[in-house]
Amino acid sequence: MRRFADADEDERPSLYLDSEITQAGGPTPADAWRSNDVFGPVSYLASGELVPRAATRTTKVVDNLNQISAPPQSSDLRWCPITGPGGTMVSSNSANTAFGQPIRNPVNPFGCRLQMLWREIDMSLSRTDPLDFNLDVEQLYWAPFTQNAIVFDEFDRMTLYLGHSEFRPETCIAARSAFPSMPESGLDQYFKKNYAHNFTSAGKFDPGTPAPHPAYIDAVMTISSKDAILEPNNVNRFLPLPQFIDASKASNLKDPLFVWRDEQEIVQGGVIMETDTSMNPYPWLLSPFLGGKGRKGTGTIGNLVFNTGAWHNAKDRQLRNGNETDLKTDGCVGTIALPLLADFWTYPDSPDKPVSNPFRAGGINGWQISIPVTSSAAPFFRIYSAGRGGSSPFLLDPTHAKWNKASGGFQPGGAPTPGLDNSIYWVMADFLKRTAVVTSGFVDIENPHRMPRVQGSDPRLGPYDRTDKLPIYTYDFEPPLSQLPAGTAVITEFRGASDLTRANRWWPKVGANACDRTSFPLDPLKAGDAHIRHWDNRNIKGTAIRKRWWSHLYNDTVTSYTEDPNNLADSVWTN
Repeated sequence: MRRFADADEDERPSLYLDSEITQAGGPTPADAWRSNDVFGPVSYLASGELVPRAATRTTKVVDNLNQISAPPQSSDLRWCPITGPGGTMVSSNSANTAFGQPIRNPVNPFGCRLQMLWREIDMSLSRTDPLDFNLDVEQLYWAPFTQNAIVFDEFDRMTLYLGHSEFRPETCIAARSAFPSMPESGLDQYFKKNYAHNFTSAGKFDPGTPAPHPAYIDAVMTISSKDAILEPNNVNRFLPLPQFIDASKASNLKDPLFVWRDEQEIVQGGVIMETDTSMNPYPWLLSPFLGGKGRKGTGTIGNLVFNTGAWHNAKDRQLRNGNETDLKTDGCVGTIALPLLADFWTYPDSPDKPVSNPFRAGGINGWQISIPVTSSAAPFFRIYSAGRGGSSPFLLDPTHAKWNKASGGFQPGGAPTPGLDNSIYWVMADFLKRTAVVTSGFVDIENPHRMPRVQGSDPRLGPYDRTDKLPIYTYDFEPPLSQLPAGTAVITEFRGASDLTRANRWWPKVGANACDRTSFPLDPLKAGDAHIRHWDNRNIKGTAIRKRWWSHLYNDTVTSYTEDPNNLADSVWTN
């Protein structure tokens, strides 16, 4: 039972385990350090109630004025490893260096498909605070080129899809060379591959991978100076993109708005092609969870060392021997750290549309961008294919092969341009915070109260021996969910995990930070990592049988979520 009278009221630390008790005259061990029972954007009321964050709205701006400054490399909050390919690393804001010319695409009357992305650090969002997770994207605004006047224009057919990006470009620079150290970390030239996806055991796209989410379909986009708004410094102008699908027409909590940094989406990505051998520290991509590590704190009270969680974003290794590259996993970064991907479809403009007021778009207004890395076109923040006008026009639409593979566009004089570069587009985003995801730790059903197996222990508290009987689960709430305010809901889901398997962990820990049964149960910072999986083709110990399933950071197997906890005791369902 969770009463929520305190943030830490479960059986860790346990008064029955000597390693978690401060002995008379001795130092307080790290195992006695109190940790929260749940992870999420919640507060505890004095009356013993757990309340989620309030529904709020926030606006974030990516431009040369509104990004938070890059933290120093000496800080645990660093954006890059201290050293990496090329030597000492330097990090900087992605939008500091504004480009001095307007960019026509995707506001191109001759047709264009363009994908761009923004990381959470580009949007000045926290990497570890759950208040900045699970963000509904309500509206986006684009930035017309700062040095030109806004000219009226109208496009008769534009579509925008949103998703999590499979790739995360890293703008870390080698101080000695000034060139990017991870140039292959950005987008792929094939548009489909850039949506975050999982693979099946056969190495194919998992059909359960989330589909691109439509923000607006075949919308008319009118550009008018009267619609311009200013960012908080009252300097840079922004114009609204077509209105997103009306949230008031939603039939469920996840429709129609796209949820960025969605903790409920079981998809992973973020691989960089460089190896991790020269990166120190590694892993360095900050995570709210522990990422395969053991205890959060080690040492003694007064001399505690806290382990920082991080995402594994280098090339994964097959669990069979630890050397071969795992091409099926394709990154072990969760959605919390995957960028927001915007996929723009601009159809060739027709002189006969809109029907009520025919108008031929001119494409005069360009988008303002910045250059994250001035010494190279990589890593790629955008990819695109585009048409052109002039004496030999080329119209691009979804029937053309270039619609699926980024092939670039054309300069004003007709010369071709590359289809991949590191342009970061200025953008303003309206986010709605209405979903609070709260994760608790796993409960060891054989020993839920973490009792030692000693003579005279209370048999009602365990530990229990396995029998041929299955538990029957139920759950209830006080006050009843029927008393929730109108328009709100609590959705409770359960999942099960197999025994802790230390051999699964792809980066070994020894000594005080080893992960064992005493450090794993009830820890939500480990349960939050249960989405991340590896392809496991090792032999089962002592046999010639080779595994053919996914393993996780702490367990052989983890089930999917279910609203019926009794599925966890159903062998047909778990199989």
